Amino acid sequence: MPRSLPPLADPSAALRAAQLYAGELHSVPESVRGTLRQVTRVLKSCGIPRAPRGLVELVLAESLNNIVEHAYRGRTDGMITVTVTLKDRLLRLAICDQGHPLPGGDLPSGRAAQLDVPRGDLPEGGFGWHLIRSLARQLDYKRTGTVNQLVITLDLDTLN
Repeated sequence: MPRSLPPLADPSAALRAAQLYAGELHSVPESVRGTLRQVTRVLKSCGIPRAPRGLVELVLAESLNNIVEHAYRGRTDGMITVTVTLKDRLLRLAICDQGHPLPGGDLPSGRAAQLDVPRGDLPEGGFGWHLIRSLARQLDYKRTGTVNQLVITLDLDTLN
């Protein structure tokens, strides 16, 4: 006869995600680099292997650099908040800012750039959203008032 598990002291505890990181940064490249170092250090301390940890860092770097470059358009007084949570091997990156909204109020399509063109016709950018979309299990964006909210969910079991 199977043994039943003892009841949880707080039944909702099993439904909550563990917050691994929460921080704020200024909309400057140096702050992005510092945040990436901090998040990577936390992920390493949680035992997340190097390969998925590196891909998480890449997705976060692309997202934060897009905010600095496009949402704040070079303003250095903007603030960005980053929260990283983990639940059932799903890592959730929640990123908020008060910069300009995404064009059309929606995430870019993230189509792969055409690379079979003459060198001079290669795009300068456009690779980030394709990369983010190819690695993310789920992407959500909304603008509430003056706040952009981007949530990227990554599956650590398939991230390699």
